[in-house]
Amino acid sequence: MISNGQTAGPASAPALAEMPAPDRSRVNIPLLLATMRHIETHPDLWWQEDHRGPGPDGDILDFAARAADLAGGRWAYDPIQRGAATQNYLEPEPGDDMSRAEPIDGRLLIGVWERAKRILGLDDEDAAELFRPDADLEDLQAVVAAVAGHPVPEPGTATPA
Repeated sequence: MISNGQTAGPASAPALAEMPAPDRSRVNIPLLLATMRHIETHPDLWWQEDHRGPGPDGDILDFAARAADLAGGRWAYDPIQRGAATQNYLEPEPGDDMSRAEPIDGRLLIGVWERAKRILGLDDEDAAELFRPDADLEDLQAVVAAVAGHPVPEPGTATPA
């Protein structure tokens, strides 16, 4: 029941339909899909619970860190040498919002969440869903499909336009 005593009916439905859809025009779909494909192809190098950590065959990365890595991001520290406190930071590059940089060891560094959000072109809501530490592979696939606007293609197939 609506506060003036009337019940909600067809007249209230257009208000919901008029809610704007998220603006995903800036999403870097090729990087989004490449990151998803890498995770699907190399599940042994993926761990969503932390951005980055050392593994026997290379760094084990979550979605955000893998996107930053695939885009050529330079990690500020080796995770084995410095440990968990500094392993999730990258050297700044053009386009980074330096007001979001963090001072570590006398340098300003960019957190992997900030970098991945920027290079993937995600808004806060999509980034929060995609970078969730408890997301499983199916969760990631669903978010990527929703953000990309189409299902994730199988590895080796063309990316839809």
